[in-house]
Amino acid sequence: MINFGVTKESITRAIMFSHTIITIIKVDIYYHTTEKSMIKFETITDIFDSQYVNNIVITHLKGQALDIVTRPHDCDEFFTLLKNVNESPDVSGYVQINNNEWDSHSAIEKLVDQVLEDTGHVAGGGRQYGYQHDVIAARFRHSMGRTLLTMIQFSKPAIAGMQGRISGEYLGHTLAYDARLATADTTFSFDSIHTGLPASPGITCLMPRYIGIGRTMSLLQSGSTIDAKEAYSLGLITEIVEDPQELIEHCTKRIQIATANHRHLVKYYRQHILPSVTEVKDAVESYIDAMARSINQLRKNR
Repeated sequence: MINFGVTKESITRAIMFSHTIITIIKVDIYYHTTEKSMIKFETITDIFDSQYVNNIVITHLKGQALDIVTRPHDCDEFFTLLKNVNESPDVSGYVQINNNEWDSHSAIEKLVDQVLEDTGHVAGGGRQYGYQHDVIAARFRHSMGRTLLTMIQFSKPAIAGMQGRISGEYLGHTLAYDARLATADTTFSFDSIHTGLPASPGITCLMPRYIGIGRTMSLLQSGSTIDAKEAYSLGLITEIVEDPQELIEHCTKRIQIATANHRHLVKYYRQHILPSVTEVKDAVESYIDAMARSINQLRKNR
């Protein structure tokens, strides 16, 4: 028998070497993919910052209440991020943190002042967004309406974390999320009655499903401000976090629990418990029509 110098030991070493090479390639592919994901999901803008941590995208909102109306083009990066999160097989969930301090009453006064601008640019500016309403109503559709529709169609678990003074409008928007966590010092202000402008579909379409028609009407018509304990007792928030430093940790744990075993059920529950896309679209259209009428009425009454 001819011996070509091949021994069991050399074969074993060759196999081990090939396994090492394969492992290195796999690790390289993993880190290359992870690096690409981090670039895709880690964003810094004037309105929000986002991070990619343990397959969860965490967004920190930095803007104030009026940014969604006065800077609609800056929101495009935000919607691109949400689209990427929803479509990526690597992302297990989405966390959105809102811990900005803002003067809701001052913001309301600024909003009304802006609505009362009756110039050709404002009245006709909505056409640049493809709508017949004036620019204010068009921007609400482009921002708030679009945001709510995006989250209603979200297939990943989404958790909202809140701290500080939060508007009722924002809370209403987060009712399209799977859970809402707030720190003990959080308050929620339902100020829409003071503006003469209608409440958004997050409140009119979603909130009655959580707390009933009577309680929703009471909050809206009284212009109430409630604390985290009352919001929790009403069922508007899911959990109160005592230590603000642990807010993100609690939010990410919710994602991990939701995706640990039966991830496909997240989408199923969202589709069958939350309102349908058609119902929300109809609510958004009614909201924009009411917004346009309210704007005209405010201008007549000034």
